[in-house]
Amino acid sequence: MKRIIPFTILLTAVLSSCDNYEASDLQKETFIKYYGVNSVNKGMRVLSTDDDGYIIMGNIDITGRGKEICTIETDEFGNAIRPVKTYGGISDDYGYAFRANSSGYIIAGSTGQEDSEFKDIFLVQIDDAGDTLWTKRFGNPSDDEVYDVLVNDNGNLIITGYSDNTGAGYKRDIFLAEISPEGITEKHEYINLSEDQEAYAIAQAGDKYLLAGYTRGKPDGTTTSNAYLIYGGFSSPWVPTNDTSDGNSIAVSIIIGEPEIQNSDTILNFTVTCNEDLANLDQSQVYLRGVEVEINEDDVPVMTWKKAFGERQNCRIGLAMRRNNEIFMVGNSGFDSEFGDMMLLRTSLDGNAPAYLYLGDDESYTGNGFDFTFDGGFILTGTNKTSEISVITLIKLNSEGSL
Repeated sequence: MKRIIPFTILLTAVLSSCDNYEASDLQKETFIKYYGVNSVNKGMRVLSTDDDGYIIMGNIDITGRGKEICTIETDEFGNAIRPVKTYGGISDDYGYAFRANSSGYIIAGSTGQEDSEFKDIFLVQIDDAGDTLWTKRFGNPSDDEVYDVLVNDNGNLIITGYSDNTGAGYKRDIFLAEISPEGITEKHEYINLSEDQEAYAIAQAGDKYLLAGYTRGKPDGTTTSNAYLIYGGFSSPWVPTNDTSDGNSIAVSIIIGEPEIQNSDTILNFTVTCNEDLANLDQSQVYLRGVEVEINEDDVPVMTWKKAFGERQNCRIGLAMRRNNEIFMVGNSGFDSEFGDMMLLRTSLDGNAPAYLYLGDDESYTGNGFDFTFDGGFILTGTNKTSEISVITLIKLNSEGSL
């Protein structure tokens, strides 16, 4: 069993010379801040806190310890108000999902198996101060990871990702589990409706769930990844969408729309954000898929529309959310599929009237997460990469989406 070792380090602010932005403590409406520990640092998710500040969840490299999950809490100006808190142990740890719950915040990702190259599912429950309340790790002998977590009305956690060893020839199956607020596994299952698949996002759909991710590997031998949606629950069958034809694409985020009533049946509406590599081109783009789920005995998710986005050669989204009648997406665009400018993309709920905002130098930024702020603005996190290190980046935009 891998030992979980609590560890605290002092925060070092690192400013990159490639930026043209300046920020001071007097700036409240907008700012840009950097945080690093002299190695590789990635901001993955950020949440607004009740005291008008922010808490970042990221991944960092620590000399002699490897990769660790970390949190950084700041005031409303982006100034760190406590030392960095790290979570993990002897092997490499990665955080992917970060949600507020009744106990504080839940972190979900993976942790390395001791004396093995494989990964286990890793959950960390922390309080409002960033201190660990409990940790949980579990998995099969091969790789298991969690990419998203949903907090139910009863406070339970619904986690999803993949498992790499479930008797299917080391193919990846979608993993789904319900965890109590105390970290006890109440139910779990492995879902295999295809050759190889993972779930990157989960949303509540009535008393069931909608899972989004990808499927890969077909009977004809092709290995392209296709954006994939399935609908079901622990006590009901899982049903795939009517269309999984988009090659080299991954569904990464689900936005919940307004339900409709048609002929006494309830129609649930969702918008799914996908990243897609364009065939035969060294380019990538973002697209949205409209999805309807009819709540009846034969409820099958149906894809209803598709809109593609991307003003530049490469465009990738890390997270999407809805506010009022608009969808906002954060990611990056420019240099390649991983780095360029940090990008904030906004559209209407049906994918019309897109507007783009780019922040950076066209080659060293990436955006992974964001949240809405107490004053109607946006708080974004990601990475700024230099020739030697990368630093966690926090950008506050005003309500107009400007820096």
